[in-house]
Amino acid sequence: MLTKILEVQSVSFEPVKKNPSQLKISATGLVTSGGWKEPRLIPYSYATLPPDGIYDFDFAAEAPGSKDVVIMVMTKINVDFIWEKKPADLKGIRVHASKNWMVAP
Repeated sequence: MLTKILEVQSVSFEPVKKNPSQLKISATGLVTSGGWKEPRLIPYSYATLPPDGIYDFDFAAEAPGSKDVVIMVMTKINVDFIWEKKPADLKGIRVHASKNWMVAP
């Protein structure tokens, strides 16, 4: 089961392909222990496009199971996401964790 990570520490994005237009979104954050896997950026679904052009994503990963043996120390986790068909009105990316959020304009 995917769970939001504890905290987002950095967010950036860059174009990777021009036709069709794609973005590589990268984020780094903290989780509460070792053993987290399959990090993902999950895009929000919108009924209407965001008026400010800032698009939202959840930073989530699969937490270790209750029977997994893991180190109990804050651990960095990274994710890259290729966004195909980026919107023309894009002004920035906002990534959400359980404790905070961060914007890359």
